[in-house]
Amino acid sequence: MRTVTPLFRFRNTYLPSLPLAVAALALSESAELRIAPGPALHFAGRTIPLDAQGRMLIRWYGPAYTYRRYSVWKVFNSAFHYENGEKPEIPPEAFKDKIVLIGATAASASDFRTTAFSATYPGVEIHATVIDNLLKGDFLRAANPRWTVVAVFVLALLMAGIVYGFNSALMYTLLALLAGLAYFAVVCGLFRTQNLWVAMVPPLAAGTLSFTGSTLTRYGTEGREKRKYRKTLLKYLSPQLVQTIMQDFSWETLRAEKRDLTVLFSDIRGFTSISEKLPPEAVVRTLNEHLNMMVSVIFKNGGTLDKFVGDCVMAFWGAPLPQANHAELAARAALEMIEGLEKLNQKWQSEGRPTLKIGVGINSGEMLFGNIGSEQRMDFTVIGDNVNLGSRLEGATKDLHVPIIISDATYQRVRDVAEVRPLGEISVKGREHRILVYELVGMKDHAQRSEAAS
Repeated sequence: MRTVTPLFRFRNTYLPSLPLAVAALALSESAELRIAPGPALHFAGRTIPLDAQGRMLIRWYGPAYTYRRYSVWKVFNSAFHYENGEKPEIPPEAFKDKIVLIGATAASASDFRTTAFSATYPGVEIHATVIDNLLKGDFLRAANPRWTVVAVFVLALLMAGIVYGFNSALMYTLLALLAGLAYFAVVCGLFRTQNLWVAMVPPLAAGTLSFTGSTLTRYGTEGREKRKYRKTLLKYLSPQLVQTIMQDFSWETLRAEKRDLTVLFSDIRGFTSISEKLPPEAVVRTLNEHLNMMVSVIFKNGGTLDKFVGDCVMAFWGAPLPQANHAELAARAALEMIEGLEKLNQKWQSEGRPTLKIGVGINSGEMLFGNIGSEQRMDFTVIGDNVNLGSRLEGATKDLHVPIIISDATYQRVRDVAEVRPLGEISVKGREHRILVYELVGMKDHAQRSEAAS
């Protein structure tokens, strides 16, 4: 129960409710009653704010039995004692100049109402509260319903804006809670200081629904985006590395930037002439087996598959996640590629298929890495002069008749763990000066393991 009706219309006459009639008698018999625009009721120099239905908001002062109450049997006993010259339990002065309401408060009387303070508030005390409001002029004003509509839209839009304005779920959840608490505090402040009753539940409910809906929509949208990114990344990276990236990585950060990386190029020697001697299905089968092995080696060593160019494989290390030992990982991958191809050659030879040879070139240095391309097509790749040099080194393996060539820049990064054979300086296309290169023979820890095993 939040409101009461102070006036009732009967035919062409307005009759006061019990609290209004009692308050009028307590103030003066000629208390003025006048309806004014607002709507409002002018009463004994007081202005009672009313809602559109002519109801008055009740200003509660506490829970049930806030006002002094006496059991009727104690009143009768006190009167009996007083008339017999005995000291009464309740002195007559207790009722002097007081408004006394007689009503049932026993549970069996069922005269209880639900209020903001209690689910069992005596009906007679509701009258007492309203009379108290009228005598003190202590009235609550209800805010215009239009402000409730405005608050609903503002809080809903604010919650949605908070959800979409911050990337951190913890951050936007805390801000949403603060926004809800701020509205709660404002409503309570207006109630306490201005006697203004502003709707609390509809705006907070709208904000909660907006926050929940926006959060679910965002998670649904981000889920689709993450699945798309995961599908894309799986083309380049091992599933384990993709899982690590998706846990704490932003796709938007893959803008092109310069990084220190290592690039690897691998190409099959004389594949064109081999493919001319085999049926197309045998060519595809052999190439797929070879490329599957190459990709497995790259992923095993934490590399990123860039692309296939025919029978050529391009991969790089050091991105998208930083790898301090990217040159070493690329070197290990190159050696495993040669070992893997040897096993495939043994299998193919037993099946009567031709064997393959590959050349691998590795270079390290500063490269441009990121999502590079046009609006129609983007590639997750690396570009730059050092990338081109890696490709040139792969081509040089034909002339130098070695399987793996690394640049001096790569050698300086792996000199403590790699076994190499100097090949001297060579000239490569696109470079004015000759460059120092090495044949990668093995890894020192690999040799140590082999000796221990023997």
